[in-house]
Amino acid sequence: MSDSANYSNDHTSNEVNSSGSINENTVDIMIQELSNQTYGSTVDDHTNNNNHHDAAENEDDNTQSLVISEEISVSEALRRKGGHVKVKGQVIGFSEIYNMVSEVTVVCSNCGFSDKMDYSKKPVFRSPVKENAKCPRKDCGSMSQKVSTNIRYTTAMHIELQDPDKFNEIERIRVRLFEDNTKDIFAGKLVAITGNLHVVRENDNPNIKPVTTLYSESIKDVREQKQDLTQQDISDILAWKRSIEDKKGCLTEEITSYFAPQIIGYDYVKKGLLMVAANAGIPNSEKRNPKRLRLNALLIGDPSLAKSTFLSKIVDIVPNARYESCQSSTGLSLTAQVSKEEGGICTLRHGPIPLANGSICALNEIGQMHISEHKHFLDCMQEGRFTLNKYGFNAPITTNTSIIASANPINNTWKNPEDIQQSEFPTLTQIVHRFDFVFIFIEDTEPEYLREFTRRREEIAKKNGTRGL
Repeated sequence: MSDSANYSNDHTSNEVNSSGSINENTVDIMIQELSNQTYGSTVDDHTNNNNHHDAAENEDDNTQSLVISEEISVSEALRRKGGHVKVKGQVIGFSEIYNMVSEVTVVCSNCGFSDKMDYSKKPVFRSPVKENAKCPRKDCGSMSQKVSTNIRYTTAMHIELQDPDKFNEIERIRVRLFEDNTKDIFAGKLVAITGNLHVVRENDNPNIKPVTTLYSESIKDVREQKQDLTQQDISDILAWKRSIEDKKGCLTEEITSYFAPQIIGYDYVKKGLLMVAANAGIPNSEKRNPKRLRLNALLIGDPSLAKSTFLSKIVDIVPNARYESCQSSTGLSLTAQVSKEEGGICTLRHGPIPLANGSICALNEIGQMHISEHKHFLDCMQEGRFTLNKYGFNAPITTNTSIIASANPINNTWKNPEDIQQSEFPTLTQIVHRFDFVFIFIEDTEPEYLREFTRRREEIAKKNGTRGL
């Protein structure tokens, strides 16, 4: 049976009026059925896109442009099923450029039937018109007449957006960008995107689970507000500096005493980590020697000596810094990777190290990651950039990121604490050479040290109003 014969015979008596012309209501009915049966369907209210004859829809479009968008987070947008919103977030991945269908025009050269389907508000991957579709009009002179289609495309790409103050990789939303909005997109960029939320299946594939996707109308850069020092701040700092100098004190030692005070001892480690924090994010320059001023640090030694605590404390005081566990990570997941999705579209996803560009990435238990994965950190640590090539996708990635890593020796403890050997380091020799600071942790079991340690713990507990050690 032909496609045109699929229409219900219930409409036959109403198709032609007494004068032999087609009734206007009948045309609307046929167009609706043409969309549902001959042209197929798409996700999320395909009917609303096709029924452009309805004057109320045009009125709604005009009204929508005047509506003030509700500002919500990425996390909240993921849980919405629709609405006109404004979402602020950080770009953590983006695809290559591709085309989507924005308009389909159908014309029958035999009877003059024509229809235009507008998808400009929500472009689709596949034309809803079935291949070799036949004219739906019963009065068409040729029942086998095939309609001609004209498809208009729009330039598109998708990005993945994440809340800037959260590092939960699960809570990211896909955003589709169109035409000029696809320009100047890079990972780590803070943007505010206005558009409409829709529940869709990726590539219009019915076998893929539906997810909430934001279809953008506009995108704007969001520049982080700098905390400029006020004149009062400067006066207070100078007064504090003079008070230290009057007491013949050392400014560096005084600042060090404020960092991680709950960790007893290891003042040399605290001072070194603060130096890393102060130099984080400085780009390399061929015009100076050394060209790299960013510092990297390794904390390695016996277990249970607060190495992980040091990492979390330094991350807390540096904006955009990240803390990552290497036990469940790979070199690619921490740097960047390209995935090819259904339909051949490649998506580049940045890992924590490039996303912490200009800051610090703390890698806890780097020795628990297979040593073959460590090679991915070489260019990050030394050059501040690297390239990724996969599926014909070439991407230069900037990583002006300082690396602070922690590890235990290969055998968990030092073989001989008085004779530390580099062969006990659970990483590549080239990686060790890229660490500007290597802090060795050795468990001290001398009674005198333990008594002093206990005394200081009691002082801290008393100062904090806590009981016990």
